[in-house]
Amino acid sequence: MKYRRAADKEKISFLSRPARLDRKIDLDLERLSALREYAKSVRSSPLEEKVASSGTGEARFTDIVGKIYELEQLIDEETDKLVDLKSEISEAINSLADYEEQTVLYFKYVFNLSFAQIAEKMLVSKSKAFTLHESAISHIKIPK
Repeated sequence: MKYRRAADKEKISFLSRPARLDRKIDLDLERLSALREYAKSVRSSPLEEKVASSGTGEARFTDIVGKIYELEQLIDEETDKLVDLKSEISEAINSLADYEEQTVLYFKYVFNLSFAQIAEKMLVSKSKAFTLHESAISHIKIPK
């Protein structure tokens, strides 16, 4: 891999933020699914048992529901942030004069495609897709 200038690394880092956040949201959704499954397995005891017991099953269920709620709120916040990031990136990409450079950056950073997938969609070779990417990175201006 050829040497990258610090400015280019900064641009790639900026453009890659949505993909990182998208992966975090996916992990949070997996955690949420697991918590929901666990909540199904934690049942409140019948009324007679509640009176005789300390109620730890109900407290455990309430804790799980609270964690589910908090995780749902976090996912909502992350999703809003992801939408904002993609909008910000789209503005930066749209500022490029060259349509092919715009296209390769959209495919790479908004749709998270590999260079092989980008090449296929653009009907170019993988090396041409990579070259277009390098050119686009050198031309794009990122917000401060």
